[in-house]
Amino acid sequence: MEETVAEKSNSDPLLLSLKVLKSIFKGKLQNSNVHKQASRVQNVLLGALNHDYSKVVASGLQATGLFFSTLRAEDGSLIQNYVSLVKPFYTAVFAKLNKVDIDQEVKKRSIIAAA
Repeated sequence: MEETVAEKSNSDPLLLSLKVLKSIFKGKLQNSNVHKQASRVQNVLLGALNHDYSKVVASGLQATGLFFSTLRAEDGSLIQNYVSLVKPFYTAVFAKLNKVDIDQEVKKRSIIAAA
């Protein structure tokens, strides 16, 4: 999956990878499976957030929100082991929000991801 991030000339494999990740995050799979791969997932999602194609960025933002919902405890707080993942995502999301010339879908999903 990480290879799809590096492929800049064709975004279809990355979009498909993000679609698969979103399905996994929405599913009823054990969160521990996602937790074990958190750093790999982080690399894919951050690559998507920093992509040149706005459709990839928007899909990455949506997947990011779902990803963090799987990293939450029963009380809604982020599981302590994953707090270190927040900063790079915060930086990437707020970089999108600070741009004036940005796709509206990216802006909308940035606001949702920031929440």
